[in-house]
Amino acid sequence: MKNLSSTWFLEFPIDSEHKQYVLLDFLQAINKEIREDNIYHPIRKVFDLIRTLKLVELAMNGQKLPAGELKDKEKKMIENFRTLKLSGDDYFELQETIRLSLDCLYRYAEIGSNIWKKIESRISVYNLNPKQENPNSGILLVRNMITDEVHPFWWSKYTNLSSVGVMMKNVKMKNNFYSISYDYLINEILTELKIESKSIKITVMEIYEDFDLNSNILKIAKDLFIEDLEIQLELL
Repeated sequence: MKNLSSTWFLEFPIDSEHKQYVLLDFLQAINKEIREDNIYHPIRKVFDLIRTLKLVELAMNGQKLPAGELKDKEKKMIENFRTLKLSGDDYFELQETIRLSLDCLYRYAEIGSNIWKKIESRISVYNLNPKQENPNSGILLVRNMITDEVHPFWWSKYTNLSSVGVMMKNVKMKNNFYSISYDYLINEILTELKIESKSIKITVMEIYEDFDLNSNILKIAKDLFIEDLEIQLELL
């Protein structure tokens, strides 16, 4: 997929007309991806662009930023903006660029949200051991409700000096088809990973659509799961 830098609108020349050509060229590539049924990354990128533009708009208007919710790259982007020290003309052009870009991107976001909601309506999620609180690792079982194939994933928390996140990897199994209950699959995974079930969280996602490991709906399901986990971890 064609990419667009997160700071594209801050790069010189800061000219609103020029920036609209840059954005429209990118959105043409987005349209092509969506027509080819590759919707996950394009929709995610549109929402990321909107968030970045809104953050700079808040900073320009002297409004308080959601400091606790900012990612490292967003903090750096705000710092870069503040060090630009734009002249009056450039400042006006940047305001126009943000206003026009948001108007355009909101239309794409509305379409994307409708597509996303339809996809999410085909996904149900629940925990097999709901009493397990604040775990550092766990198993995600994603079941294809059409074929009964189950795609198992192992996830674990990682931390560094500035952030907390989640790593995830696919677990290979000889037989990964659902039969009567999830217990057999879980026991096989635990044996393979050589861990005890008491120390981990076990989550099931059931998708009412035929899919494989490369399908958009699986990517979206995993993304939603990881985002929810990361939010929980940041609140600890």
